[in-house]
Amino acid sequence: NSAAGQDSLEGWSDMTDLSSFLPEALSQKRRLRSLFLFQVYVSAFAGLIAFIFPKAFGVFFTDGSVSDGVHSGAGASNSQGSVAHLMIRLYGALLATQAWLVWVVAKVDDGYVKRAFIQGYFGCFAASLAAVVAAHAQDDGTMAGHFFGALKIVILSILTAGYGWFAFFQPPAVYELPRDH
Repeated sequence: NSAAGQDSLEGWSDMTDLSSFLPEALSQKRRLRSLFLFQVYVSAFAGLIAFIFPKAFGVFFTDGSVSDGVHSGAGASNSQGSVAHLMIRLYGALLATQAWLVWVVAKVDDGYVKRAFIQGYFGCFAASLAAVVAAHAQDDGTMAGHFFGALKIVILSILTAGYGWFAFFQPPAVYELPRDH
């Protein structure tokens, strides 16, 4: 890592005044870093909750309650509930790992690595958004459409639009690519 890469997230913890933080976070110089940071916080929080408290993810499924949903009867007597519990924990581990990877890549100066992350996450979040919207549209009880279901759609929409913006509309200079490539 170069000195410039080390400075890529410098100053974030010093910004305590919201009126100065938002303009700075949305400035052209920091937009990509802001998107990365948003994803880090969302992924770390959701990943740790899913891994440590997988039952809490019931708010996204079936009737939207924490105690029922996909975990109804989880244990030796209900293998489907146990499978759901395990799958949510595995998903949580992936989310938490993703947060770490994005945190590290935000500090890297290599534009090719950043561009690969941006394009990959655009595809990932666009496909995830399509799957969640389709599950809600089927209205078969798979996904809860309450507050947390809507929140999931909003977060996936923000991440899809953010990464889509950088994938399709930003010049290569945003990725800090060398001029000879």
